[in-house]
Amino acid sequence: MTSSGIETAAGMAEQVQTMYSLPATYHRLTEAVENPDNTIAEIAEVISNDQSVAMRVLQLANSAFFSFPSKIETISHSLTLIGVQQVKQLIQGTAVIEMFEGMPSNYVTMRSFWEHSVACGLTAKILASLRQEPNVERFFVLGLLHDVGRLVLFQHAVEKAVEIFEEAQASREYLYVVERKKLGFDHAELSSALMEHWHFPTRLAKGVACHHQFASPDPFALESATVHIADSIVHVLGLGGSGEVLNPPPDPLAWKEIGLESSCLRPLAKQLERQLSEVLGIILSDS
Repeated sequence: MTSSGIETAAGMAEQVQTMYSLPATYHRLTEAVENPDNTIAEIAEVISNDQSVAMRVLQLANSAFFSFPSKIETISHSLTLIGVQQVKQLIQGTAVIEMFEGMPSNYVTMRSFWEHSVACGLTAKILASLRQEPNVERFFVLGLLHDVGRLVLFQHAVEKAVEIFEEAQASREYLYVVERKKLGFDHAELSSALMEHWHFPTRLAKGVACHHQFASPDPFALESATVHIADSIVHVLGLGGSGEVLNPPPDPLAWKEIGLESSCLRPLAKQLERQLSEVLGIILSDS
């Protein structure tokens, strides 16, 4: 048992799961999607019944996030073009943002935290697109939620979290390193455990667990490597921040796993610049 009184990341996730639950709209959507008798129109009706969720889906569908050539005017059309599971994952991922509020501003603001997270999500999605991966939206969700465990630490282990930030700054160590010393686990493991409680697909939940210490071979190596590289790129670009004062270097093995050349970085940064402001405006409009 650590000094925090919590033995594992899974233990903390178990403690806080009732405090952080996805909205009713998501659960109704899950039921609708899992019913094989439901049509696209019936699933669209579930989304449309929540005006804020429906608006966010349509705004994303008509943004640079997808860059469709013509305007998407209905939820049914967006489900047909994007895919039911992909829309469900986007709703699930962005719903998590609304669960959290408040963070000591001397370390990082909530706005800065989510700017970093959205930028990581977009970068991971662009990397996956360059690899011509299917369902690249899942990589966006991976990047979006990779650091969410740090918010839980700040809200439910406040004193320990402050100690971690202060020691990391004083010793010039990475936050995840100090987290492991103080807690026995890090925020990446906690993010993964939380996503399992929220019933995210296994590839997503496991994909965030090792984004600081990439390991290969691993069944989820591509997901882990993509988030790892995306996080490193966003830190170097200085887009938002999760409280980390050091820039985590990319692991050469992670670059090898995703199979892309460093020459992709310049066009990636330009594409990210085109998308980031618009997507931030959509996703953080209610935050």
